Amino acid sequence: MKNIFSNKNFRLLWIGQLATIFGNRFSEIALPWIILNQTGSPLKVGLVIICQHIGPMIFSIPVGNLIEKINKKKVLLFSDAIQFIITTLIIIFTLNDSLSISVISILMFVSGIANLFFRVSFNSMLPSIFGREKLVDVHNSIEAADAVSTLLGPILAGTSIALLGAVWTMSIDAFSFLLSFLSVLFITYNFKMFASKVDNDTRSPSKSISSKSEWILGIKYIFSNKIQVLLTFTQVTLYFLTVGVGFLTLILTKEVNELSAFEIGVIFSGAGVGNIVGVLIMNKVKKYSWKNLSITLFFVSAVGVLLVALSKEFIVATLGMFLYDGALSMIFVLYSTARQASTHDHLLARVSSAGVLISSSTILLSTTISSFIAEYYGPQNALWICIALLFITAVLYTRLAVPKLTISELKPEKSENEEELQSEIY
Repeated sequence: MKNIFSNKNFRLLWIGQLATIFGNRFSEIALPWIILNQTGSPLKVGLVIICQHIGPMIFSIPVGNLIEKINKKKVLLFSDAIQFIITTLIIIFTLNDSLSISVISILMFVSGIANLFFRVSFNSMLPSIFGREKLVDVHNSIEAADAVSTLLGPILAGTSIALLGAVWTMSIDAFSFLLSFLSVLFITYNFKMFASKVDNDTRSPSKSISSKSEWILGIKYIFSNKIQVLLTFTQVTLYFLTVGVGFLTLILTKEVNELSAFEIGVIFSGAGVGNIVGVLIMNKVKKYSWKNLSITLFFVSAVGVLLVALSKEFIVATLGMFLYDGALSMIFVLYSTARQASTHDHLLARVSSAGVLISSSTILLSTTISSFIAEYYGPQNALWICIALLFITAVLYTRLAVPKLTISELKPEKSENEEELQSEIY
C-alpha cells in the first residue's frame, strides 16, 4: 500500500475520495434528518433516495458507452461541480423554508446522474493509471478513505446536528465536492480512447457496431460466465445492504429507540472502526482464496446486522455496525478487484456502467422494500430481509464451482458465449 501512495496521481485521487466520502457521511445523516423532521415519514425519505437513483438506472448503459470516448478527467471535474451546486441549492432552499419533497426529489435526481458520470469515469480510469497488478492495493487504499470517513463522519455529523442543526451540517458535503474538484484538477492523465478493430475499420455499415449493441455489451458480459454471474449477485447483495441497513438503522435508532443525534453518530462511527480494521486485515488475508474469504465475511456481516436488529442499547448496536460494515468493506474490496481483474480492458467502462445499472436498480428495490416495511411493519422486520440475503449469498458461494484462487490471481475468463461476444466487440 505504501508504494501506491508514492504515486502522485493516486495521492490526489485518494484525497479527493476521502473528502467526498467524508462529506457524504454528513449528508447521509443530515438529509434524512431534515426530511424526517419535516414529514415524520420514512416512506418520504425513501422516495427522495429513490429519485437519486432513477437517473443512474435509466442512463447507466449509454453513459458507459459515451465515457469510453471522452476524457474521463473532464467528466470527473464536471460531475464534482454539478454536485457542489446541487448540495448548495438544498442548503439555500432549506434555509428559506422552501424545500418541498418535489424540489428535493428533482435536485437529487440530477445529483444522481452527476454521480453516475463520476463513478463510471473513476472506475474505468483506475486500471489504465495504476495497472492490474496493483488493483487490490488501490481498492483497499480507497476503502481506507471510506473507513476514516465512516469513523469520523457520523459522530461529527451527529455532533454538528446537535449544535448547529442539520442544514449547516449539509454544508460540509458541499465543501467536500470543491476539495474533490481541486484534487482531480491536478491529476496527470493522458486520455487515450481504446482502439479496437472497429475504430481501425473502414467503418462500413456492415462492420461497425450498432449503438444499441454497444450499450448492451456490458450487460451481456456480466452474465457471461460463472465468475461474472457470482460477482453480479454479490453486487446486488452489497448495494441492497449498503442502502437498506444504513437507512433502517437510522430509522430504528431515531424513531423507535429514540436515541440522540450524538448516540446515532457513535453507532455509525462504529462502522468506520470496522472499516479500518477491515483494511488492516485485508493486507494480511488477501493471499487466501477469495471465495472462502468472501463466505466467511458474509456470515460475520450477518451477525452484525442481527445485533443491530435485536438491540435497543446503542453500545450493542455500535458493535453490530462494527461487525457488519467491517466485513462488508472487505467484501467490497474483493468484489471491486475481482470485477476489474476478470474483465477485459476494452470492456471496463461498459462493464462499469452495467454495474451501475445493477446497483441503481438494487438500490431502488432496497429503498422501496425498506421504507415500505419500516413505515408499516417496523424497521426491525426489514432488517431480517438483509440478514437472509447475506446468508443466501454465502450459500451461493459454496455451491458455485468457481476457482479457489487468490484475488490477485484472477484473470479475464473465457465466456461461455465468447464467440458471440467477440463478434459484437469486433
